Amino acid sequence: MKEKYFGVTSEAESQTNKIDAAHDELRAALATVLSSSEFSGSARMQNFLKYVVEEALAGRAQNIKAKTIGMDVHGYSPDEISDREGVVRVDAGRVRRKLAKYYAEEGQSDAIKIYLPTGRYAPEFSRNASEETAEEVPSKPRLGIAAISVVVPIIAVGIWMAGRATHDLPPPSITSIDHSEIFDISPNRVEAINLAVKARGLIFPATDAQRLSIALQAFQISIGKDNVYFGGYAGAAQVLASLALIDPDRERAKKNLALAAQNGKEATRLAPDEAWSLSAQAWVEFAVRNHGSALELSQRAVALAPLDPHILEFDFLISLFNGRFQHILDTATQLPVSAKSVQGFVYSNAIGSAQYHTGDYDSAIHSLEQAIAAQGPFGPISLTYLTAAYQRAGDTENAKYLASVMMKNWPQARPDLLFFALFSDPAPAQDLLDAITAAGWRVQN
Repeated sequence: MKEKYFGVTSEAESQTNKIDAAHDELRAALATVLSSSEFSGSARMQNFLKYVVEEALAGRAQNIKAKTIGMDVHGYSPDEISDREGVVRVDAGRVRRKLAKYYAEEGQSDAIKIYLPTGRYAPEFSRNASEETAEEVPSKPRLGIAAISVVVPIIAVGIWMAGRATHDLPPPSITSIDHSEIFDISPNRVEAINLAVKARGLIFPATDAQRLSIALQAFQISIGKDNVYFGGYAGAAQVLASLALIDPDRERAKKNLALAAQNGKEATRLAPDEAWSLSAQAWVEFAVRNHGSALELSQRAVALAPLDPHILEFDFLISLFNGRFQHILDTATQLPVSAKSVQGFVYSNAIGSAQYHTGDYDSAIHSLEQAIAAQGPFGPISLTYLTAAYQRAGDTENAKYLASVMMKNWPQARPDLLFFALFSDPAPAQDLLDAITAAGWRVQN
């Protein structure tokens, strides 16, 4: 029986021609992946994948190691390698996730698929099972390209290229933190990820300095556990920027902003295509009042993780304080129920705030009270909005009561200063201040 190989019989072609054909088709598959929307925006990930595939095609798969990638792709010197191997490991994980997402979406029908096996840097390849019938292609496991150098070439190439994938690609993660690498990383990385995940839940309400300080400590411990994991730096940047925004001591706030910028820059250096890194940078830019840059970075983060509550929290806040009230309402209506109901999500607070600024006071009251009932983030900001909404809706009795609650429980809160610092346009801040002042709020001595 003749062996069918890319439409050419083994009896009709030489072994050399077959191997060349296989290499040509693999390079075409690589070019398709590199030009995809998943990879086209990241030169670093493109260079990584192209390097490992070309090295494998050149018969040097067994030589692909973190050290060689670090020097040949990233340009690290031999003296730097010992401290940079962790960065290469992080990049490998990012390439692995990008490939998984690409083949789960844009590249579902690709004839040939490229894999980066967990725990390895040498790629593997498989023929899409739908491309050939069961009679034409026997079920065989995937083999790495290194087999070419140790098996009779034509046999190795035939099995390697015809073997079908034995597993389904995982769906793309909807969060910035991907645990799919759990078996490819050290216990310290696992602990660093877990700490960062828990600390994310402590950031809101973002006006609670004590809560923010606890979150910052957790992120710093995460960095200490694994200093090449981006999440610790991203979280620290968000907390430090939040602390700077609410701190009346401007010198201390300035120092926190500088530290926030450093951490945000490191998160982006380690993981420039991660939604959390971009969101952290967006919040830092917002804190220093670079509103245009903050909006752009935040939207890029949302595009990467449109259902990640943490990313949406910061996007809603940045949008709110830049007067993009309708954007918040439009985005919220498109979210599934699962995203709206995540514990700690500021969905209802953000919606209520946007409804307030569009003049829909009754709906604002409903949304804000719904957030309180769901035990969502609650502090001076949300209470200011609720007080103002009652006042504007004509329920002055409830407005007066809420103003007294705010003065009693948050005597140090200064919405008169905070909102003017947050809004890019002072008009919404003045409107809130006028409403709560009419309800009886006063600065507490």
